[in-house]
Amino acid sequence: MGVHLTCVVAFSVNVLASVAEFPGVVFANDSKQIAGPYMASIVRPAVIGLGSNLGDRVGNVLSGASMIARLTNARRSRLSPLYETVPVGGPPQGNYINAAIELLTDLPARSLLMLALAVEQKHGRLRLERFGPRTLDIDILWIEGEVVDHEVLTVPHPRLVERSFALKPMLDLVPDSVDPRSGQAFRQAMAGLSLEGIREIAPSSVQCGFQFAEAAAAGIV
Repeated sequence: MGVHLTCVVAFSVNVLASVAEFPGVVFANDSKQIAGPYMASIVRPAVIGLGSNLGDRVGNVLSGASMIARLTNARRSRLSPLYETVPVGGPPQGNYINAAIELLTDLPARSLLMLALAVEQKHGRLRLERFGPRTLDIDILWIEGEVVDHEVLTVPHPRLVERSFALKPMLDLVPDSVDPRSGQAFRQAMAGLSLEGIREIAPSSVQCGFQFAEAAAAGIV
């Protein structure tokens, strides 16, 4: 994606994915219900983190965010600025591009997870090494008022308050968000973290690129 695109046309994207393409996923307006902590919810904000340090890092993050917004049929989606970040943990590897996307959605947490895994796979994600380099990494960071504890999914993300590369872009979108476990504002946790090794990419260019990706995917441009 170029960083000098000019966004002058307002548009809306409303693309529904088929259940056949993503088996086991409960989509918005689907009649399926899942028992337990994965029951379909009321419309509420959710924040998903994205990161890439292989290939076209910016392109991977923008296209991944666009796919997530469209597949969830989000009532609203907003992308944070992009940040170039130094890797934390894992083997020696290149810097990441990180961002977060806020969705207004009624999809249950389980469906968000399944869609995130599917989008990672479509971007060539291979899990060869823990904390190793990846074309696209997608994590459910926070869902307003919801706590999920399951062997395959924990919400809020268990390491969110330790990772400035995840928490900073989330707070760009939801500055007053609260940890539903502790009742503590996430900005309090952010105050104790360092921003060393995190460099913001021009936000206006990022927003324009995200909108262009959505429009192109919908066949508008």
